[in-house]
Amino acid sequence: MRLSFPLVAGAVVIGVISGNVIFGPPLQKYWAERQQQEAAKEGQAGST
Repeated sequence: MRLSFPLVAGAVVIGVISGNVIFGPPLQKYWAERQQQEAAKEGQAGST
């Protein structure tokens, strides 16, 4: 079975969009919390 380029490209686009919709908000929340933790660590390290 031979896959055509437009079929593969369309599948990739659909996969990227659906993945962003499904995993986007949890990942944004995770990275926001991670940045807050890093900022807190840097603040504690600078104050000691």
